[in-house]
Amino acid sequence: MAHGDPIHPSAPEGGAAAVARVDLHVHSRYSDRPSEWILRRVGAPECYTEPEMIWDRARAAGMRFVAITDHNEIKGALELQARHPGEVILGEEITTYFPENGCKMHILAWGLTEALHQELQGARGDIVELAAWLRAKGVLHAVAHPFYQNNARLTLDQFEKLILLFKHFEGLNGARDPLISALAVEILRALTPETLAHLADRHGIVPAFGEPHVKFLTGGSDDHSSVFIARAWTETPAAADPAEFLAHVRAGRCAFGGRAGSPLTLSHGVYNIAYLYYSDKLKRGSRGGHELMVKVFENFVAGRDPARFSFGARVRYAARKLVRRRRSARERDLSLSAQIASLFRDDGFRRGLDGDLAKSEEAEVRSFRIASRIVNRLSYTFLRRVIEKAAEGNIVDCLQAVSALGPIALGAAPYFVAFKHHSKNRALMAEAGRRFLGREPEELARRRRAWFTDTLQDVNGVSHTIEQICRVATHVGADIEVIVSKSRLAPTDFPLQNFPPMGEFPLKEYAGLEIAFPPLLDILEHCWRRGFSEIVASTPGPVGLAGVLAGKLLGLRTAGIYHTDFPQYVRVLTEDEAMGALTGKYMEWFYGLVDTVFVPSEAYRLLLLDRGLPAEKLRLMPRGIDCAGFSPEKRDPRFWEMFGANGGVRFLYVGRVSKEKNLAVLAEAWARLRAEFPAATLALVGDGPWLAEMRRRLAGQGAIFTGFLSGEALARAYASSDAFVFPSTTDTFGNVVLEAQASGLPAIVTDVGGPRELVRDGETGLVVPGQDAAALHAAMR
Repeated sequence: MAHGDPIHPSAPEGGAAAVARVDLHVHSRYSDRPSEWILRRVGAPECYTEPEMIWDRARAAGMRFVAITDHNEIKGALELQARHPGEVILGEEITTYFPENGCKMHILAWGLTEALHQELQGARGDIVELAAWLRAKGVLHAVAHPFYQNNARLTLDQFEKLILLFKHFEGLNGARDPLISALAVEILRALTPETLAHLADRHGIVPAFGEPHVKFLTGGSDDHSSVFIARAWTETPAAADPAEFLAHVRAGRCAFGGRAGSPLTLSHGVYNIAYLYYSDKLKRGSRGGHELMVKVFENFVAGRDPARFSFGARVRYAARKLVRRRRSARERDLSLSAQIASLFRDDGFRRGLDGDLAKSEEAEVRSFRIASRIVNRLSYTFLRRVIEKAAEGNIVDCLQAVSALGPIALGAAPYFVAFKHHSKNRALMAEAGRRFLGREPEELARRRRAWFTDTLQDVNGVSHTIEQICRVATHVGADIEVIVSKSRLAPTDFPLQNFPPMGEFPLKEYAGLEIAFPPLLDILEHCWRRGFSEIVASTPGPVGLAGVLAGKLLGLRTAGIYHTDFPQYVRVLTEDEAMGALTGKYMEWFYGLVDTVFVPSEAYRLLLLDRGLPAEKLRLMPRGIDCAGFSPEKRDPRFWEMFGANGGVRFLYVGRVSKEKNLAVLAEAWARLRAEFPAATLALVGDGPWLAEMRRRLAGQGAIFTGFLSGEALARAYASSDAFVFPSTTDTFGNVVLEAQASGLPAIVTDVGGPRELVRDGETGLVVPGQDAAALHAAMR
């Protein structure tokens, strides 16, 4: 039998199973010191599982014998052995340390006695001494979850020492990141006698067992919640009793099987412990009225609709409500409990929940879908309240709505902690792959990017740039996926993942633009499942922020693109310097979160440097256009005749028709020019909230409004014009300027922002002062 290869169970003629399976890593209520922050915070123990429940669930799952491995304790195993003599393996998960830096390690041991357990407590302070003691006493043992950072101190030199000190390793842990197990197994199976000789010479440790390069691998669920018992196991040939099973494992006649963990299994386990803790407190006589909440929690951890109760439960709950104080409509509106109750009465919410629950048979997945829907809906509801009350100037109600967001975040905390927890070992594992295998694990080495944006298929330069780059990236085989949150979206010719928003907030100052509230938990789970290596945020809105937060929780590289000068936009649109300054502070905070900031021009690199971002974080973003698509050869003398133009000089503007593009200055300059040259034509290509205003200002002055153009029509519009004018002082780059130049047009731009870097003043166009209609008029004439 190859070490670690799966054994397929079969039933020989005698009827007894040809293999024996045991979950060799399980915890009972005697593991009572939680490592998870959320459990410590509420005062809950690490585990609530009764030893007898472990017996019932392990045997029901087909385990031949039952092991319990509590932290530095064997009371649970002894209790179970007394009830089921000859069927229980006395185990323990021993906490020990590397003396040089206090690195905490866990060693699984099996076949103990009460006397051995008491004796090993004095030997476990030093991992080297512990390994020698276990060998001397003949206690079977294995290193648990080898690459897991118990206290963030494990180094690769210490992992090399583990290889020299131990024969057995846990090859599959049912609660940890699959990569922890997979990488350890790959490294251990690649060991050679030469490697071991080199390591022994380097560390001065001589292995005290034969064939030290051959490692034996075990498996166990590492269950703390009773939910995932026997999801991972160790398998051997048939064994008549625990002693024979352990003899097989000692000799390496064993393999691991089952499934590794995920953030959903870890968080589900935490929720289950919290549920057991809460229900236990209720039984012990805490104040009444909580029975329904316990039932909701019970349904949740079981992956059932939390709002489905028996008729009797509903009657009892209704009776309690009759004796409670009546609350005002305002209190109900701002009450978290009232909003939760309202949520479960919402038919649309219930239908969506039923659809989610029908998609998966796994309790942890169903519970996640329930939690995600509840958290997303409640967060949006109260955030909307915050915005509405702030707009009304009602500070008291605004703060009350804000306060409701705290409990919502706390309720979802196990998921955030679990995703962070599962990703915290990635740097160590990447280094381990390079040292032991000569390469990083594929999952860590691949370049798979998620590109988050709050705008797509909209009339703006950011949307156009994203679509253009993604088409090129897909064409050359780059692994990239655009992630958005839109209520309406047309099909695309590049990979796209849309998360329908929980709601959208219209911006009064920016007509046609809505800010979406994306489902953060769903986005986080998607990023983990897809295995992205990098997060790119094109916008600092809610979707971009969700992407950056997901990247931080998952330990991924993050990059932001400074596409838009939002502080300047806000100043122009609101005519409020304080709002512009506040937006600037937010932008500094947002771009301070990411590892790299791509800026479109030198002007904005200097601007961000001045605002405090470090120089090493800033990089110029390469940009370009399709020169075959935009060319003077596209010129069509009759193109503008379709729009009623005469034969005069034709000026062209292409872009969003909005106030922040400085179009009021263009209208003023054009009025002056038109008075001098009545045959001249100004064509505006694009759409936007200021379209009606520009029509009014330019009425009767030879202006043409084409609306949105793209493709060949846009290329002909450029090439069939005589000059390009772009008065914006808020653009960070100005891709339309490049398109105009490629089409053979001289360009007139301002001296503020990115477009000025695209024009050689007096050669390829003219650079004029911003906000100066007289200067723009002089350049155009």
